[in-house]
Amino acid sequence: MNIETLLSRYFEGETSCEEERELRRYFTEEEVPEALQNYRPLFAYLTNEADKAAEAHRPTPTDDKPLTRRRPHIKLYRIAGIAAAVALLISIGSEVWQATRTRPHGYVIIDGKEYTDMKLVQAQAQAALEEVQLSPEEINRIFPFE
Repeated sequence: MNIETLLSRYFEGETSCEEERELRRYFTEEEVPEALQNYRPLFAYLTNEADKAAEAHRPTPTDDKPLTRRRPHIKLYRIAGIAAAVALLISIGSEVWQATRTRPHGYVIIDGKEYTDMKLVQAQAQAALEEVQLSPEEINRIFPFE
């Protein structure tokens, strides 16, 4: 294709990437006629920018390393999150187990210990009532009936 036609299509925005590469190649490598010399700096600049862009997208040696090696804190956050979830599940499970644990029908707690023997419970209750029992004189003194 004629370079002038290609230039016209380029400035109209109708060229493909391959045609634009051909224009850059033409103005940077070949002898350019005097009439087209003023386009040479433009395409030299575009070639330079295209090379910079290609260099920027080229993978670096650090890109070959796995993500966990480059950012170890991500692994730490994941482990901490899993540990917190396990601790939460254990805590909830313990509470559910305590709530659903079956207790005997009749029980009493004396000095922090649980007793289910009814005779022992009755004996303890009788002893406690005897300690607080009042004589008739004490009742009259507290509640005088005059």
